[in-house]
Order: sequence, then structure tokens, then C-alpha cells
Amino acid sequence: MILKTNNIENYLSKLDTDHFGLQVAKISESIEKPSMIVQELNKLSTKLIIARIDLKNVTLINQLENLGFTYKDTQITFNFDLKKELPIHSHQDFSLTTYKSRHFSQIIEMTKHSFKNYGHYFADEKLDKDKCLDIYIDWIKRCCANTEVADNIIVAEKNDLAIGYLALKTYDNKSERYVAGVIGAVAPEYRKMGVFQAINIESILYAKKLGAHRIENNVLVTNYPLMKSYTSLSYNIIRSEITMHYWYE
Repeated sequence: MILKTNNIENYLSKLDTDHFGLQVAKISESIEKPSMIVQELNKLSTKLIIARIDLKNVTLINQLENLGFTYKDTQITFNFDLKKELPIHSHQDFSLTTYKSRHFSQIIEMTKHSFKNYGHYFADEKLDKDKCLDIYIDWIKRCCANTEVADNIIVAEKNDLAIGYLALKTYDNKSERYVAGVIGAVAPEYRKMGVFQAINIESILYAKKLGAHRIENNVLVTNYPLMKSYTSLSYNIIRSEITMHYWYE
């Protein structure tokens, strides 16, 4: 089997490559013959491959392990079926609104605090830690500026300051419309006040108004407080995925 060069180039991640200054590729469980893909990507001067694979696909995970891929993190996807009874807001000492440009600097600071040492980038000792954090900062910046990345950002506000946010993106396919969380955070000093739960209730109500069938959010399995929040809102888990990295020596 010969893989065409233009097909192999589809695996290259321009965002990661530009950010880290080295050729990065991304693969998923849709691949076949992973050893051949690793060989072909090497010809394109690839330095790092990031794989995101469903945990049920043990065969592929084992194949990648045998090639030298190593574990970095596991994410689970929480889903809320909008046909169910919707949660309601309780009394809260803050307000909920949509993103405005005046929130920008506060959202950036929240992201810096919330995503330091978070996720598969930080789990890789070979990656520059400052650049790992910049990945998340760039992500929320793109959410604020580009509706292709996020088409709504719910913001919790207190005393005219943003204290939490959740960026959302709406998707339509042949069978359904659904809303997905993109990135979210709460300012450290306002945690344990129910801020993120309130934002997520608002996101459920927003998705319902859009006529969506469901809303989903990804969470690291080590983020126990967030998993507790989604469980308390009657979300159920629909997917689990492992992230693995491969470095060319």
C-alpha cells in the first residue's frame, strides 16, 4: 500500500507546527496501517505525532504503543440530552451575559491560571511549558475573534468583572444539531461559588433555544470537580479518548 503525499499532508497540524516551531502531525482512530503512516510522516520532517484514539479501540492503542507512542492524557465526553427535563438556575451572587470586548483581558487571565499544567501538551516533558500555555491562550483568543471556532461565549460577571466563561460551538449534521463546549474557565478566587455550574445551566438553556438535540463537553478524567459538576446536572458519559505522543529520535 502506497500512501499519496497529499493524503499524508492532511495529517499535518499547521496550528501546532506554527506554535511550537517544529513539524507536528495529528492522527485519529480512522487511520489504517499506523506504522506506514509513521514512516511516511517521517519523510515530511515530522518531529511529533499526536494521536487521539477512542479507548474502546484497544487494538490500535496497542499498535501505537508498540511503535513507541506514549500516554499523555484521557478525556471523557459528557452529554446532556435536551429532551430531558432542563435544570433551573438557583440564586446566584453574579450575573450571566454574553461575551463583550471589555471581558477580553479578564478572560485571558482566567485562562492562564486555569490551564497551566493542564492536558497532554504539559504532560510532554519535551515541549516548552510557556508555549504549552500559549496554546490555550491562543485558543480562547480565536474563540473571541472567530465564529468558526466559537459562535457564543457565556460569561459570568460580578461587579462588572468577568469571573468565568464557557465558549460554545454549534454543529449541524445529517441526523442532529448539537452544541459543544470549546474551552472554559473560572477565576481562582471565585471557584466553589457555583459559577461554572451556572454557566453550564445557561449553556443547556441556550442549546435548547437553538433547537439542538444535545450539548456535550470534554473533561480530563483527572478533573474531578468538573466531572462532579456535570454529574450533578445529569449529564451522562458518551465517549472516552486517550491522547498519545510519538517523537522521532
